[in-house]
Formats: sequence, structure tokens, C-alpha cells
Amino acid sequence: MRAFLTCLCLAAAFALAAPSTALAGNAETYEGTLPADLDGDLLIEVAPEADEDGALFAYGTLTAGGKDYAVEIPGAVLASAGLPAEGGAVKATLGEMTEEFGFPMYRITALSKR
Repeated sequence: MRAFLTCLCLAAAFALAAPSTALAGNAETYEGTLPADLDGDLLIEVAPEADEDGALFAYGTLTAGGKDYAVEIPGAVLASAGLPAEGGAVKATLGEMTEEFGFPMYRITALSKR
């Protein structure tokens, strides 16, 4: 029973560290080359939280050019932008793309408030 509870706790921790599947419903693939600078609106859907390695990340949607991109934002990048907790109008640099969570997600490597 103890082993089962340990596995259950580990599964819950990983689930909490992953972005919401709500992000996947509107995730689109960027058609240009990376890195790419985009002007748009950032909606932060998951406030900064620590992943399994202790690094802080926030998750959300960047809407630019009529398309929605699922994004992860390192805590230090988000803090340096000085945005409200829910996001706002930004200039963002999309760095690498991953499909680790089953849909395209871009790491924002630079962010500034517009």
C-alpha cells in the first residue's frame, strides 16, 4: 500500500508540473524559422511553478498574427518583463519548439512589455 501511495504522489507531482491540456486545444505550429520575434498578446494560464528540477516556469498562450502558440516562459524571463499576473501585450522571442506534452510548445527566451 505504501508503494502505491508513493507512486500516486509522484504521478500527481508530474501532472501538476505539466501545463494544462487546455493549452493544447489551440496550439498552432510556427511556420517560420526559430528564434523568431513576435508582437502579440500573452495570456498566462499557469502561474510560475517549479518543475521536477526546481526551475520556475509559467505556461500560457501567445496570440500573434491571428494564431495561438502554446508557450512556456522561464520564471526569470517573465519576472524581467514586469507584466501583470495575467499577461498582456508583449514582444516575445520564440526559442526552441518541443512536443514534450503532445502538442507544439515554444519556450520564450526574451520578453518585453509593449
